[in-house]
Amino acid sequence: MTVRLLGDFAAEFGGRKILLGTRKAKALIAYLALSDNAQDTRERLVGLLWSESDEERARASLRQAVHDIRLAFDHLGFAGFSIDKQALSLRRDQRACDVDEVLAAVTQGVVHPRLLETQRITDTLLSDLDNIDPAFQVWVLTKRQLLLDRLTLALERMLPTDGGPGEASDAALALLNLDPTHEVACRHLIRTRALRGDIGGALKIYKSLWDLLEADYDVEPSNETQALIVEIKQMPGLGEQPQAPTLAPVLPETQGEASSPKQLFISVCAFEASGVPQDMRHLVDGFRHEFVACLARFREWSVRTLPPVWGPEPRTSSSPPEYIVEGTTYELNNTVRLVVTLRDASTSVCIWSQRYSITLAAWFETQERIVRQIAQALNVHVSAERLRRFATANEVPVEIHDRW
Repeated sequence: MTVRLLGDFAAEFGGRKILLGTRKAKALIAYLALSDNAQDTRERLVGLLWSESDEERARASLRQAVHDIRLAFDHLGFAGFSIDKQALSLRRDQRACDVDEVLAAVTQGVVHPRLLETQRITDTLLSDLDNIDPAFQVWVLTKRQLLLDRLTLALERMLPTDGGPGEASDAALALLNLDPTHEVACRHLIRTRALRGDIGGALKIYKSLWDLLEADYDVEPSNETQALIVEIKQMPGLGEQPQAPTLAPVLPETQGEASSPKQLFISVCAFEASGVPQDMRHLVDGFRHEFVACLARFREWSVRTLPPVWGPEPRTSSSPPEYIVEGTTYELNNTVRLVVTLRDASTSVCIWSQRYSITLAAWFETQERIVRQIAQALNVHVSAERLRRFATANEVPVEIHDRW
């Protein structure tokens, strides 16, 4: 049996697809395929896949999932699935897994093609099953991190240790696919391109690294990477090579005194909650607090909170642009409604306003929409990928968050 775990789960035997009726059944097979000993107890599996159900119902669900799996396997003649009263197991000698293939290749010093074809491939591990249960989600996240660590370590060992280019460009590319900010791999590719005479290509790699670190982390490449670029730019014949357009500055002291646009300020007022019953006001306070935390993750603006009673500050020509977010909440049909307004602090001109419902089910989606619409109103570009990473839950279901 061949099992695909990187991406959407799939399994085949004898060239025919194994059809499993439920996501829990797929997750059970995926878990056994990834487990160190390819087996585990029924008690452990119940806690992993049905952690929010009582024990009797969870065990009944496990029995049903096992029944469905056995029917699917028997239909195709696969005999590698073993069942007893205490444990379930999947025979290692009768199954092949794409994760094992990728790991086996890098262990032997070979870069698997999938590492060159897919960016952040470890994040795709069981991507269609990671939300079926909070306990299973934690296990998947741990497996992704372990897989990332093992691949990174193996690929780093393929890189030359003497600073030369060697023959490990594929390993460097694979490392950058796993982590686009991996500076050791980036320096290897820069050095390789430069020694081949492709100075423009080397500088473009550096510029991509600079832009990524600046946009996502607000930091610069390390001194070692910047020193490498200084060395390359001093190579003979550089003037004959194509230059990377608008290359980022190499060293902080060479940036000059060019003026940069003033940083935007977003001030968030205390949300008016007089129209919300006392027993629901914690939703308003919690939503505003997390909304401020979400806004603060973006470097396109600075965020501050204003007290319930405040007065406008005197402004001068040197004052940075400031916009004020105001919110009013009220209760309607047992749902908290929020009216958000964005206005210019200097002119009090309202430039955007919208109504939302605050519910646990759409908690993070609502925050993401507000951030996106504020960015659009301010004509500030924030990519969809950054919104997804910064304006959503930190892998914690809202029900678990609320119980905590």
